[in-house]
Amino acid sequence: VKTNFNAEDLEYLCEGEGAVLCSYHGKAKDWRGCLLQLSKDSASGAASLETALLRAKVQQALASHCFGTRFIDEAQVVALPAATVRATDAQFLSARPQQQRQVRLGLQEHPE
Repeated sequence: VKTNFNAEDLEYLCEGEGAVLCSYHGKAKDWRGCLLQLSKDSASGAASLETALLRAKVQQALASHCFGTRFIDEAQVVALPAATVRATDAQFLSARPQQQRQVRLGLQEHPE
């Protein structure tokens, strides 16, 4: 799945302890109707790829149990470009609750 969209294509929805949930509102058909869960940094640093894969697997199992597989697409873990994550973090900052602003979006860069 191509991830060549801009931070302006994303809208902040809500967040929990470990992630920010946003929706896609851009022109790319592959992303229409999608929700993105962006990991936040923690005391131990940025979330790892392994953590993201495990989180997606657990969420898929819960969603399938609650809603059935007919209505929920399988979650995919994708890597956004570092520049997009930084721009999204800056864009969402004012929309986020004051008490959540000290924890920023996670940025774990991987060599190509």
